Amino acid sequence: MVMSDTKELRTIWISDSHLGCKAANPDKLLRFLKAHKCQYLFLVGDIIDIWELKRKTIHWSPECNEVIRRIIKMSRHARVVYITGNHDEFLNSYSGEKFGNIEIAEEAAHELLSGKHVLVTHGHQFDLLVRHTFVAKIGSVLYDYLIWLNQKVNIIRNKLGLKRWSLASYVKEKTKRACMFISNYESALIWEAETKGYEGVVCGHIHHAVVRQIPDQSVNSLIYPPNFLYCNCGDWIENCSVLVEHLDGKLEIMDCSGI
Repeated sequence: MVMSDTKELRTIWISDSHLGCKAANPDKLLRFLKAHKCQYLFLVGDIIDIWELKRKTIHWSPECNEVIRRIIKMSRHARVVYITGNHDEFLNSYSGEKFGNIEIAEEAAHELLSGKHVLVTHGHQFDLLVRHTFVAKIGSVLYDYLIWLNQKVNIIRNKLGLKRWSLASYVKEKTKRACMFISNYESALIWEAETKGYEGVVCGHIHHAVVRQIPDQSVNSLIYPPNFLYCNCGDWIENCSVLVEHLDGKLEIMDCSGI
């Protein structure tokens, strides 16, 4: 993906950049933000990784500062909403407040160009493991090790001329229990949004980017509300993905791993 002139989008949703985490990619996120402008920018949780700060293992690079500066600059011309996640939950106490032009919220509503009203939420509230903080933080350490191992594998693959490969994504895709978790997570979010009167939901948290119009072949449409939109932004650790709404209303997951 080559960035050249600034491209205008209607809406951008970014989640799970985990700024401050060693495996984060603030340089790629910064290049994406500099190459795009929008009318609405939703930061869908886990943007700043406060867990790393508490563990005193934070890796806050100059690029992390530049990402924050860029977001502040974008807020002068776009509506910017920072949705709190589980790794930046320290912001929950500021929900409903504004820092400059940036709104802080636990969830938000957004109307797509198509007229659909969608709920925007990080989604960790529907992950039972996250509710058990001790278990979740053990999982976070193991996940960091998996990402570290993945980086070593990709160095070797790069020298061999092979494409970048996500070990963490492979493990999740091939593990039946993980697939069941993703399915249950999606189901809980869909029904929560539908119960609140929304026609779609945009979330993050599980690092699994997708745009899905229900019904589709991947789910049992009989147990889901009809004509419902489920979107997950993905992340900036494993996949460097972002959800965007183009000026014509088209929704797309953009792969920014190569920028």
